[in-house]
Formats: sequence, structure tokens, C-alpha cells
Amino acid sequence: MTSQDEADLLIGGSNGLLEALARREEALKESEDRYRALVEWSPEAIAVHGGGKLLYANAAALKLFGATSAQELLSKPILNLVHPDFHQTVLERMKSVAGHDGTLPMIEEKFIKLDGTVIDVEVQASSITYNGARAVYVTARDITARKQLEDSLEENREKFRGLSEGAFEAIFISEKGRCLEQNKRAEEMFGYTAEEALGRLGTEWIVPEHRDLVMKNMMAGHELPYEATGLRKDGSTFPAVLRGKMMRFKGRTVRVTSMSDITERKQAEAALRASEVKFRTVADYTYDWEYWMAADGSLVYVSPSCERITGYKPEAFQQDPGLLARLVHPEDRSKFLRHQNDALNGVAKADCQTEDFRIHTRSGEERWIAHLCQDVFDQEGKPLGRRVSNRDITKRKQAEDALREAERLSRNLIEAIPDAIFFKDGKSRWLIVNEQAKRLFRLHDIPWHGKTEMELADLHPEFRAAHETCLADDEKAWEARELTLFSETVIGEDGRMHDFEVRKMPTFNEQGQRQALVIIGRDISERKNHEKQLVHLAHYDALTTLPNRVLLADRLRQDIAQAQRREQCLAVVYLDLDDFKPINDSHGHEVGDQLLVTMTSRMKQALRDGDTLARMGGDEFVAVLLDLPDAAASVPILTRLLAAAAQPVHVGDLVLRSSASLGVTFYPQAENVGAEQLLRQADQAMYQAKQAGKNRYHIFDAEQDRSVRGHHESLDRIRLALAEREFVMYYQPKVNMRTGAVIGTEALIRW
Repeated sequence: MTSQDEADLLIGGSNGLLEALARREEALKESEDRYRALVEWSPEAIAVHGGGKLLYANAAALKLFGATSAQELLSKPILNLVHPDFHQTVLERMKSVAGHDGTLPMIEEKFIKLDGTVIDVEVQASSITYNGARAVYVTARDITARKQLEDSLEENREKFRGLSEGAFEAIFISEKGRCLEQNKRAEEMFGYTAEEALGRLGTEWIVPEHRDLVMKNMMAGHELPYEATGLRKDGSTFPAVLRGKMMRFKGRTVRVTSMSDITERKQAEAALRASEVKFRTVADYTYDWEYWMAADGSLVYVSPSCERITGYKPEAFQQDPGLLARLVHPEDRSKFLRHQNDALNGVAKADCQTEDFRIHTRSGEERWIAHLCQDVFDQEGKPLGRRVSNRDITKRKQAEDALREAERLSRNLIEAIPDAIFFKDGKSRWLIVNEQAKRLFRLHDIPWHGKTEMELADLHPEFRAAHETCLADDEKAWEARELTLFSETVIGEDGRMHDFEVRKMPTFNEQGQRQALVIIGRDISERKNHEKQLVHLAHYDALTTLPNRVLLADRLRQDIAQAQRREQCLAVVYLDLDDFKPINDSHGHEVGDQLLVTMTSRMKQALRDGDTLARMGGDEFVAVLLDLPDAAASVPILTRLLAAAAQPVHVGDLVLRSSASLGVTFYPQAENVGAEQLLRQADQAMYQAKQAGKNRYHIFDAEQDRSVRGHHESLDRIRLALAEREFVMYYQPKVNMRTGAVIGTEALIRW
């Protein structure tokens, strides 16, 4: 080989080496461009900070903070972008990440945008080397919308809290396994008052052998219903079904557990079924499934999270780019393919694009995915591909469905209840009313939503008084801060006044501010009428509408007191119709009733205004004659009563004849007598009138009655003395005083 050949060989080798180095440099640059683009065009906010200042922020981070250029953010103190409540947390995490090369767990924080707006974010931090120095690599995701949804769910739960107190299930709210609140049913079911339940471990309501099961379910966030044995305060047990769910309550993450007593169901079952409680391991943190799709449709990068979401490993998607499209639900597939083909057909878009669609996992499970993608460009504006982030939003969709279903069920429940139901906000503006309430306040033709009581009063002047009363009662309920009962009167659709029993339940937010007022109004007019009818029946005779024995006794006591005050005389007349029983037996009760009604009308006409006529039962009546100057003044009235009773009564073709026997007594008397004694005296005198031939009156003889009673009392005392052996017999001899001889004996009884 000549020297020239060696030189040519050396030159050729050098050129080959240079070309290989150039190709390697070009590959490295292409890789660098790809990963720079992956970061720059990531829809997830990415930032690097060190020494307490922001050193780098991608486009998504600029958008997150509301910046139009990197200069607005770079070199800013990192704490200026963090809400003061989280300064300590950020400082501790910065200190922690500086000590190792690992990645800190994702947490929730609050950032402050440049315009002062506060947003909720999920933040993950890692330690990296940036420009030769240690720095913190941060990824952040705006979760404000999710937080708002959670707040909406919390508000919805608070809104319908008034109805939950009537639940048939025991409901517990616990934090870290300890009870914060329980409903009324829980107190009834287990026997613990709210004060006794506060702070207790939830497992204390469970028998020892089932406590591990309940604790595991609580720690794992188990939501499906399962069975355990409940333990009451008194030591008794019962089978129960438990169901729990994690939620936000008063700004805290708590577990809501419901327990239903299934004793009756268990007793009805032919045999106990053994059930195996299945546990599902839930990841502590949720990560999105991300991939990079090149312009030709191939997947350059697929994150490992795809296996958690779909059941397929990253290699499966890279080897089969059409796998994702096949996993999409058939009803959503055309939308997804249209969206994906834009990138393949060169229709690049600078803005992020979001689509929600369903997929079927490898196991056949259906899940909702939030598909967030953004076309990525190089520095010259040439499309490099599409950066895609897929987030599992199944729970969010379920929560939205549950919220809609809860609202639908609540609305159906409200409409199904015959009572008038209202929901007002903290400013007493009407938000929800059921059909019954609309009819009650004539709301169908007016824009009632969001109106206050006084605004509605202006629209409905005829209801102004009702609205003013309602507003005043609302204020009393707010001040009471608990379920409060009221009575209100409203003009009904029939134009009549209706009585309502109104229950008002106020609710307050975490700061103690007024939040909502639940109002349930029940028309109790019919019940009130029934009560009045019952009171009337208790005091008046159903046939004649005269006062009955009960009301007569009360009136007679009042009349006696009046006679004492006025120093006047009153008469009690006991009246019994003669020969009424034969008429009733011969012609029937209906004819007898007609006779009684007619006699009642005539006797009332025979009396004066202020006198009382009452029916004692059957054919017996009592008249009370007031303000008599003396006993003789009653004679004209007694005569009119006898004449009224003696007049014939026409019932159909029948002519009925009867008469009356009157017994009369007067007040005051020499002895103090009461109402019952006067009635007995008049009754006794009435029987004397009957024995004397009927159709007459007989005046009670008080002196004769006292004499008879004194005689009877002496006889009664002698009988008692005999029974008590109070009599002692003495024998006394009879002596002839002339001769001194005993001629006999006499017996003496001494008391």
C-alpha cells in the first residue's frame, strides 16, 4: 500500500467518524427536542424553583398563574404564589425534598394567581439538578373545578339535612374512626345520647368479633354494604347492614356510615347466608395515564399508569396503536376517532382539547376518562405530535350522577308529600317549593324564584299578612337555631281561612352563618274542625243539641256562684216526659226522637232568656231558672213548661199526646248544698210528682228531707254500735220494799 493509499484511508475513516458523530449529535438533539417539547407543551403545569425563587415555568404553568410571559413569573419568590395557609407546608416539603432524590407524595394546596385569584391545585415535587445546582421540580394540576363539585355536594347534603333526621337508618359521621355526629335514629337504635357518642370509636357499636372487619373497611374506604353485628349500650346485639362513604364535611374529610337494623329481615330468612367480604385495594394517590403520539400515529411514550386504569401494560399500546380506539365505548368511539384523526391528518391546534368518553377495561369494567390533549410544535412551528393525558373521572361522573339522582329523588319526595314544602336561603329567598306550596300561595303565574317574603307580598297583596307572619316566624326559627313549630293561618283555594301547623328547620354553614331554611306546612283545618266537633259532642246532646249532663253540671256550679253574688234565688227543675216509653215502643225510635226534638223546642220557648235547658238522657231534662226574687216567681214558668209538654205533637199522620212530671228545688237553702245535691233533690221531687198522678210539679221539702235524713242517720248509728259491740246489758233486781223480797229482774242496755 502506498503512502497515498494510506492517506486516503485515513481521510475516509475520519470522515466516517465525523459523520457518525454528526448522526449521534442529531439524534441527541432530536431526543432533547422531543423531551423539551414534552415538558414545554405539557398541559400539566411544570415549574422548577431553587433558593426560594421560580427558575422555570412551562406554558401550562404560565396559564395556571395567569401570566402572559415567563418574565412575569421567573425570579418571583415562590411563597408569593402560594396561599399563606400553605406557606409552612411548602417550606417543610422544600426542606424534605432537599434531603433526598425521591419524589414527594402528591398533596393538595392553594396557589395565588397574578390577579389575586385563589385556586386549588394538586402538587407533586421531586429533587433534580438544574443548571448544575440542586432544585425542586414541581408538577401542578388545577383541581378548582373538582373542589367546586365537592363543595356543591357538601351544600346539597346540608340543604337536605332537615329531611335526613327522619331517616330509618342510624347515621354516623366519624373522623379517624371516632364519632363526630350521629342522628336521632342512632340514639334510638343504640341507646347512646349525642354527648355520650361524641369521640367514641365507631367500633364500640360493633361486637368485638366483628370490629376488625369494620375497622378494615373504614381504613380502606369501603363503600359497598356489608353485614356486621351491632352492640347496644345495654349489651344487647342485633344484626345490621353497614354502608360507608368518604366525603367532605365542615371542611374535613370524614366517613359517613349508615347502619340498618335487619333483625326482622334475618328472622324472615329461612337460614343465615354466609357472605364473604371482598376488599378492594385502592391506591393512595391517583396518577393520570399519559402518552405521546407521534405525527404518524405511533405511540412514542406511554406512562405505567395505563395498566392501573385499563389493565393493559404500556407495551400493549405501543405494539398495537389501535388498542385504545377499541377500548372506547361503541357509543363514544366515533367522537374519539374524529378527535384523534385531526392529529393524524395534520389538523394541529395550539389550544388544549378536552373530551370525556367511556372505555372498557381489560376486565370488562366501564370507566369514564377525561381525555386532555394538546398538539406540540417545534421551535419553527412544525407539529411534532400530540401530548395526551387521560384521567380516570369515573368517581366524578358517579358523583354527578348521584347528585342528579339525589336531586331527582328529593324533588320526587317533596312533590309526593301532601304537605306544603319550602326551601329558602340564608336571606329568606324562596329557592324550592313543591306543587302543594305553589297552590297554597298561588305561585303558578308569578316569578317566585329568588324572591323574598316582602317581594312576594308586593306581587300578592291579598297574602301580605301571611307573608309578614311567615317572615317573623322565620326570624324566630333562625334565632332558635333548631326545629321550631308555629301555627299560621292562610286563605285557602276555597277562599276560607285554613289553619296550618308549620315546622321550620334552620341550617348554618361552618362559620355559623345562615345557610338554608327548610319549611314544612301541614293543613290542620280538618283536624281542628274534628276537635271542635268532639268538644261539642262531649258537652252537647247529639239529638237535641241541648247541653248534656257534663255541661249542665259546669253551668249549674257557675249559676250557683252567680246567685250568691246577686243574692238571688234559682230553681232546678227535673222534667220527665210521661208515657214516653209506650210511644217509643209502639211507634219506633225515629218517632220517639221526633217527639223529643219537638218537646225540646217547645220547652225552650217556655223558658226565659238566660235560663238553661239540658237533656240528661232518654226522656229526662233539667231546666235551671235564674234570677228569681223568690220561689213563687217560678210558678208561671213551671206552668208554661207543663202546658208545653201537654200539647199534642204531630209526626206524620200520628198525633202523639204526652205530659211531663216536674220536680223542683231551690237555692239557697238553710244548709249549704252543691250542684249534684240540687239535682238529686229535683230528681226526688220529680218522682213525688209522678206518684201524685203525673202532669204536675212537686217542690222538694228540705225540712222533711232533713228529718228523714236525721232518722236514717240515727238508725245507721245504732246499727254501727251493734256491730262494734258498744251496747252493754245490765240486770237490775226488783225488790218488794215492804218485805225486802226479790220479786223479779229488769234488763237495762247502756251505750
